[in-house]
Amino acid sequence: MKKIRLIICFASICLLFALVSVPMFASVTYTYTGNPFTYHNPSYPCPPDCFITASITLASALPSNLAEGPISPLAYMISDGGVTLTDANSSTYALGFSHWSTDASGNITTWAFEVHNNLLPGEILITAFVPSLGEEFDGRAEAVTEVAGVEGSHGVWVNQSTAVPEPGSIMLWGTGLAGLADAVRRRLRK
Repeated sequence: MKKIRLIICFASICLLFALVSVPMFASVTYTYTGNPFTYHNPSYPCPPDCFITASITLASALPSNLAEGPISPLAYMISDGGVTLTDANSSTYALGFSHWSTDASGNITTWAFEVHNNLLPGEILITAFVPSLGEEFDGRAEAVTEVAGVEGSHGVWVNQSTAVPEPGSIMLWGTGLAGLADAVRRRLRK
């Protein structure tokens, strides 16, 4: 009887550890939705309600209170509703991925994300909010001339990451279940 209680106690502890263990995160994706453009040149074919949408995938979440500095995304996408640039068809330009910072909660507070189209040199998509540089612009430029965008009104970045169970947690949970099953089997045998 003591042995069964010991096994049940061990199984319960393992199950408890598995339930409260901290999950690990795989790569982290942040998404951005900007505000509608307030202007565009007549030559720019802006679909109704043009605005910047973007995403970046990083190896890990940005830390809290990150000081303004560069980041290195694993993958990225930026679109103005008419043109979509990704890490496959574009490359960084001028500001690139510089001036990124976060607040105490890890939310992105400043950023510069500027890429140019490898197929149409001179075509640039940008979202930037860097008060220290006087930058607050979402839009599209061609040959460094802004053709569409919104100034003085930036959008919001959202962390889209999902937790992935840590392998140790799964092992503890499995061990707890195995111990519990063994205890039940032994009890039924008597």
